[in-house]
Amino acid sequence: MTEVLTLLSANLDFMGAENYNRTCKQIGSFLISSKPTFIALQEIGTISQKDGLKDKDLISELELNGYEAVTHTNSKKPVNSRLFYDSNVVKLVKNLLPIYDTGFVNRQSGAIFKTKNDKKTVAIFSLHFPLYGKFPKEKKKCGIHIFSLLLKLAKLITTLFWQEISMKA
Repeated sequence: MTEVLTLLSANLDFMGAENYNRTCKQIGSFLISSKPTFIALQEIGTISQKDGLKDKDLISELELNGYEAVTHTNSKKPVNSRLFYDSNVVKLVKNLLPIYDTGFVNRQSGAIFKTKNDKKTVAIFSLHFPLYGKFPKEKKKCGIHIFSLLLKLAKLITTLFWQEISMKA
């Protein structure tokens, strides 16, 4: 029987959230309500700017429910990417390095996992693109780099798919 792995992605808006009347317990309950295998969060940081939520409180909420965090990098502002996984379903094999390592590493989080039942390997990578406001040249360069890597990956996946089909024929 094949195990189904799921991913929930959410933007927490720790940078500009205002009047949300939310708590880390409410956010945590919502994130785990569909029991995703992986949770990718964007715009999270040490503390939200408007409502004072602390990421350590949210991390504690998720940990109480069996989720663990992939090692992450923080910036001064709460615009980071974080990746969590259900440690009852998968185990962490290794962290992935940032795809774009000359900047914005806090907006990239990824790892390789193995399922505990099937022993299959899966790679999950969360990327939160920076807006062009400040440093537009650097941000454009980052976007171009990421898209070129995605095109190469798409070609590789297509090639592997057709090789598998031709082997079955």
